[in-house]
Amino acid sequence: MFLTNVCSAIIHLTEYNSDHLDSYLFNIGGNWTPSTLEMSRKFSQSYAKLTGVLFEINKHEDDKFSYFDSLDYSTEKLTSIGFIPSSGNSVNQELDDLIHFCLGNKA
Repeated sequence: MFLTNVCSAIIHLTEYNSDHLDSYLFNIGGNWTPSTLEMSRKFSQSYAKLTGVLFEINKHEDDKFSYFDSLDYSTEKLTSIGFIPSSGNSVNQELDDLIHFCLGNKA
């Protein structure tokens, strides 16, 4: 699940009758849960492919937040209330689309 599904999930949640919920906390990011470092590297690769400019992404050796890399997320709660994620666009395609949008709309 990426940007397209995140938007769809937000719409689904705003239209859902929340009277039956015990909590209003949902993971809308999908079951693919990259670390910030992994996502940064994926973005850098997509940006380089589209523009020829490669950003070097580094991680400090003494990163005290590395335990966040292993967090487990699930969309089970979201799908249990009727949300059906689209399997259309890949993460790579959505990143490319986002980069194109940003480049086309920069000030």
